[in-house]
Amino acid sequence: MKRFVSLLLVLMLLSGCSSRAVQQSETTTHSDAEIRAVWISYLDWKQFFRESEDDYSASVRETMLRIKDALFNTVFLHVRAFSDAFYPSELFPFSACITGAEGKNLGFDPLLLFCREAEKAGVSVHAWINPFRIGSKKDFAQKAEKNPAVAILHDEDPDNDHCVVCVDDMLYYDPASSWVHDLNLRSIRELLEHYPIDGIHIDDYFYPGTDPEIDQTEYAAYTSQGGSMDLDDWRRAEINAFVSAVYMTIKQYGDEKVFSISPAVRINRNFDTLYADVARWGAVEGYCDWLIPQVYVGFLHETLPFRDAVTQWNDLVRCDSVRILYGLAAYKCGQEDAYAGTGSNEWIDNKDILSEQIEYSRTMPRYDGFALFSYSSVFDRKDLFNLNSEK
Repeated sequence: MKRFVSLLLVLMLLSGCSSRAVQQSETTTHSDAEIRAVWISYLDWKQFFRESEDDYSASVRETMLRIKDALFNTVFLHVRAFSDAFYPSELFPFSACITGAEGKNLGFDPLLLFCREAEKAGVSVHAWINPFRIGSKKDFAQKAEKNPAVAILHDEDPDNDHCVVCVDDMLYYDPASSWVHDLNLRSIRELLEHYPIDGIHIDDYFYPGTDPEIDQTEYAAYTSQGGSMDLDDWRRAEINAFVSAVYMTIKQYGDEKVFSISPAVRINRNFDTLYADVARWGAVEGYCDWLIPQVYVGFLHETLPFRDAVTQWNDLVRCDSVRILYGLAAYKCGQEDAYAGTGSNEWIDNKDILSEQIEYSRTMPRYDGFALFSYSSVFDRKDLFNLNSEK
């Protein structure tokens, strides 16, 4: 019950935030209104997806009205989670997450219908892709022949097999591969050319680990041509080049199109193990428009309490063109946080932790909004919006 009380308090907080957001904007580095976003992940799709076009449209309409009525104004919608697509794509097969079998033809375009209903509700849609994640090794046999990863490994050309790597029984695209970069850029163009989306969004899936074998082919080619950077610096340069290329590609479709990135909360982990140079992205123009760190920690987290994390990210963003939102963990409400040490029970004991985090974030010198993960954690259809039975 505490979980739902906490989330209800957030919705109540949102209902009175319009004027406060304007007041807040006068003290921050940006004058635009507060962004109030929610992530809709591939898991959330299952809640509102229907195989009939009419039923699906009605379900999405209901979903968007919930989002609008709660005064959210932005959604980050998963459209590619595992080298697949939640829309008819020339590059990737339809996702098994919504069809039940990868490659199954739906006969309609769920993303286009979603965008139409979002526009009616006045909600901004940003297409969320995972550039490098393919999926589990054990499920690979269920992937469609159209899947680029399958095509690579089944084309009887061993020279390109290095583009797909396995780390801890999970498959990923090699983050340093120029072929992989190009595939992602073509996918982004496909989305921006065919859908009325407001931007492209990626999260924290960059390098899947530190194993030198992940990109040994590319790094060997680099050093054989006289390259002198060590592996770590070279990897960060490769990710920087990819992020910059995504940014430039998006801007070809209009300066108003937004490129947002949601890195992991620990800045040093981004730099040392994911090879994501988030400090550069927050300080130099031309990498992203919005940074949305996943500040999925409580105030009592033993090693990285919420206030410290928010302050670190606030100090990191120094470029005037970069807006900062704070990603908050709605999914932790009412749950034990096993990684919080002595603060592991905070999300159980504190009934209004999310509203406190939103209020604290609004006091930061740099603040442009927040995003909650995820839709199903906020809009629990059975418990959150049928409160009479819970009294």
